[in-house]
Amino acid sequence: MNLHSDWIIIYCYFEKAVRRMAEEVSSLILQPELDSLTTDAKASADFSKETAELIPKLFQAGRLNEALDELMLLEKKTRQASDGVSSTKLVQLMLRLQREAGEWEKLNGSITLMSKKRGQLKRVIVDMVQLAMKWIEETPSHKEKLKLITTLSSVTEGKIFVEVERSRVVKKLAEIKEAEGDIESASQLLQDVQVETFGAMDRREKAEYILEQMRLVLARREYVRCQIIAKKINPKLLEAEDFQDIKRKFYELLIQMHIEETQSYQQSAGKGREVKLKHEQATDDGSQLDSARYLEISKSFYAIFETPSVKSGDWKNVLECYIIYLLLASFTNEQKDLLNKVSTLEQKRLEQLDHFKQLVSDFLKSELISWPLKYEADLRNHAVFTDSPHAGGDLRWNLFKKRVGQHDLMVISKYYTRITLDRLASLLTLSRTETEAEIAELVTSRFLQAKIDRPSGIVVFGGRDESTDRLNIWSSDIKRILDLTEESSKLVEKERMIHSAKLKKTK
Repeated sequence: MNLHSDWIIIYCYFEKAVRRMAEEVSSLILQPELDSLTTDAKASADFSKETAELIPKLFQAGRLNEALDELMLLEKKTRQASDGVSSTKLVQLMLRLQREAGEWEKLNGSITLMSKKRGQLKRVIVDMVQLAMKWIEETPSHKEKLKLITTLSSVTEGKIFVEVERSRVVKKLAEIKEAEGDIESASQLLQDVQVETFGAMDRREKAEYILEQMRLVLARREYVRCQIIAKKINPKLLEAEDFQDIKRKFYELLIQMHIEETQSYQQSAGKGREVKLKHEQATDDGSQLDSARYLEISKSFYAIFETPSVKSGDWKNVLECYIIYLLLASFTNEQKDLLNKVSTLEQKRLEQLDHFKQLVSDFLKSELISWPLKYEADLRNHAVFTDSPHAGGDLRWNLFKKRVGQHDLMVISKYYTRITLDRLASLLTLSRTETEAEIAELVTSRFLQAKIDRPSGIVVFGGRDESTDRLNIWSSDIKRILDLTEESSKLVEKERMIHSAKLKKTK
């Protein structure tokens, strides 16, 4: 009775397999991609007739092992004759029968065995791998799923003609590792796949793969490696209309990278803060090391803002973040140019943003910005100055206050050549120590020329000229003296000639 039941079960498995094959292609060609391979140029013999006759026999036999043996015998003949069409059909039939019978262990073994056969056709391996990949989500257990993925990864390793399939299999394996909490292994798996060199992979899929590499590397806080991976994406590619979501995600990852990297430097700088001098403690928040990153963050926000889907939708918050991070960057010619650019090109949009038009205007004018600001309460509650979505809001607010003081200091330097330190500190609403530190930072960055006379408490703006400037001034003075000498010589000669003419007349 049990033997009869086993025969019925095996019969059902074969019936399902054959019916599915008949439904897919009446000619018994299992893959649509094989339609163009009805005639193999390299084939020395055609076994399509034998293949078509064998399938019904296997269906009637009802014995899995015997069926596989017969399939392998005929597969050997088709492989040696380079009959790619028949060989592919036979290999896929073997895999289908094993899957229908639930023999996942045998299925993995058959995939490995068929890929290692001598003289195996590349097309057979490609179609076999593609078929097996469709069954990854159909595995009965997580263990079997992991085994199938590992088998496919092993089979495709080192084979260029299945590099795209291998990248997809590795990505699935990385997803499993990440779900298990092994971020390091998941990141390493994806990093080993150089998808940027794959010519057969779709551009969008390639970009998404690189973004996934960036995300996992960021999760491990490997910021230098993330920058290297980010350079694999061509910015011009992101300007395509169908890449708008990819572009936004790419620049969001760059923003996350720069912000987290800034925080890591601030934390490392904070560990040694207790050994610094008192005036350094009052002003050092790690921002001097990170000001360049704020400029990169602002550029990333502007790239997101330039995306058509953002400009026609939720652009306000993106533009606000761009302006704030641009103001957090140190004073450079590039920063000033970008500030003028947004003030001119986005004038109408700035009018729709509360206080931000005034904020940009204040930093562009050569006027003091009184602290506290009139709109300080609203600005302080902005997402940039809070710990959501990125931590470090208080540090960014302190840096913003510092930038306001530096702006005022540069404005004062335009109207004063000498000023007492106490008066300067009162204008900046800072202490003497903080004022000295701000002057030192701007002088070090060469945006301000000033000297502090501490005994007399006087600040002198306008430092010593460079050697080339002094040489130019000396050359100009010499030229002016020679011109005056020549002019004087002409006037003297003129007077002499006039005097001589008068003497001749009198005689």
